[in-house]
Parts: sequence; C-alpha cells; structure tokens
Amino acid sequence: MPAPVVLILAAGRGECFLASGGNTHKCIGWRQSPEVAPYRWPFEENGRTFDLAIEPQITTNDLRLMLRLALAGGGITIATQETFRPYIESGKLVSLLDDFLPQFPGFYLYFPQRRNIAPKLRALIDYVKEWRQQLA
Repeated sequence: MPAPVVLILAAGRGECFLASGGNTHKCIGWRQSPEVAPYRWPFEENGRTFDLAIEPQITTNDLRLMLRLALAGGGITIATQETFRPYIESGKLVSLLDDFLPQFPGFYLYFPQRRNIAPKLRALIDYVKEWRQQLA
C-alpha cells in the first residue's frame, strides 16, 4: 500500500533544502546495516524521479532514534508521513518539500503458502494484516 513520504525538520530551525540546489542543514540518515550505503532520498521534479545521496551527520537504523534526533533539532530526516504525523500536527516538526516527495511503495511480506505455518510466523502475518487494515 503506497504511503506519502515526508521530509521533516524541527520547528524553528529555519528554511532549508532544495532538491535541485543542495542542503544547508545537517541530515539524519537511515542505513539498514553497516554493510549497506545510507538510504538515498527520493524526489520527483517535473515528472522525473531521482534519488539524492546525502552526507548524513549521523546514521541509524532505529526509527525512534531518528525521530528523537529530529525533535531535538539534530537535522533533517525522511520517513513515511505516518511516522511523523502527530509531531507535524502539533507543530513540533515541519514538513518540507511536500510537492517534490514521491509515494513510498510500501513493504511486501513473502511467506510460504502451507497449511501448517509456524505459530510465530502466523502471528507476524496476522499482525501485519491487521496493521495494514488500520492504515487503510
């Protein structure tokens, strides 16, 4: 299920970042693991999609830490809109460049189609299905 992507900055930290021009703020990056390059930020401009390689001041694989760093004014970061919605609505975070950000295509869950699925896998599948229905 596609989800809006949002680029955020702590409120009161000033104007910043143009997709085609460069960045005047620190960035908080996301990296799946140390062996993988930091996540490239996706943008759309004039119907063209491109990814921007950032040079983050800090990189993490913990979404909660990204949020805490952003709230503390540690820099700009990116995630799905749902992640930051309460903080944007409360004015603690500011959404940036909404017109240039694409939809996140979502995650896929692949699992074997067997009658006897392990209970832990069944619990995960049921949780993800319920969570997805709540977002719809």
